[in-house]
Amino acid sequence: MQGLARALFALSVVAGGGLGISLAVDAYSEELLRKRRNMAPLSSAEGSAKAMAVLEHLTRVGTFGLFGDLGLELINVGTGESDLRGLSPERRIVAINSAFGLIRSAQAFLNQGFEADYNGVVRPILFAMGGNGVLQATQVLNTVAGFDNQESRAVRRTNVNNWLRAAGRMSGTELRKSAGGFSTKTPITPHITRMYLSALANDAAAFRMAYREAVKAAIKAGKSEPESYIKRTFASRNPLQVFRSRPDDTELSKILSVLPKQGKQDVRDAIRMFEHYNAQIGSGSTSRTSAPKKTQGIFGGGIF
Repeated sequence: MQGLARALFALSVVAGGGLGISLAVDAYSEELLRKRRNMAPLSSAEGSAKAMAVLEHLTRVGTFGLFGDLGLELINVGTGESDLRGLSPERRIVAINSAFGLIRSAQAFLNQGFEADYNGVVRPILFAMGGNGVLQATQVLNTVAGFDNQESRAVRRTNVNNWLRAAGRMSGTELRKSAGGFSTKTPITPHITRMYLSALANDAAAFRMAYREAVKAAIKAGKSEPESYIKRTFASRNPLQVFRSRPDDTELSKILSVLPKQGKQDVRDAIRMFEHYNAQIGSGSTSRTSAPKKTQGIFGGGIF
């Protein structure tokens, strides 16, 4: 219920913001440009017409993505007109991309052994269904209130990856080609992902649970040395894997010198957390950077 309440609150925030932006554009168009947009007026509309007017304004600023467009088209099917000027070829391309996104999410769900994890299935479905605005509103709430949840952790991972790739390009360091997030999933994948995100968030309890579940999944998958397999797989998630050749401390400092202060901090924190948790499962250092000195085992009283 708490998660639903937060989601509804985030939706109300983004809807309110979208409506405010649309009304501000209305005022600019009418008062300064003396131009009237093809939009239902909110001030004079009543009842169901008021609801349609609100939807038109929110759809114009893209609050509900493709689904808002389609909804408005259906509402106006009897009038022969809507503010959308029809589903143009570019909108059809968006619809096709959304369909492919849903197909990839379904494939991930099946390949993961019917595991509907947030990062591999739920989040991609939200993107495919035009839920970008809701996700952005959720992250705004996370930033303002300091919430730590699945979305904030997914954003943290993306930020670190983007900082490193930007730094690599700016410093002339050779990068590995990005897979674009489309890789074949297995029943082990969601647990490794949760290990990685928990490590970046310094969440020892979640990391322990994800590690144990990953080992169970490896045993079920018939891996001959399940724990070793999980350690190797987790080690391969090192943030520095974006580079063709793993940089040492001196090389990394040179690469990160092109980034602003926040970028340097985000990357160094991610590497430090990853190295620490990697050491906790006995995998050892997977880069030539210095690992934290605190090494209390995750199964012996918690990390840090």
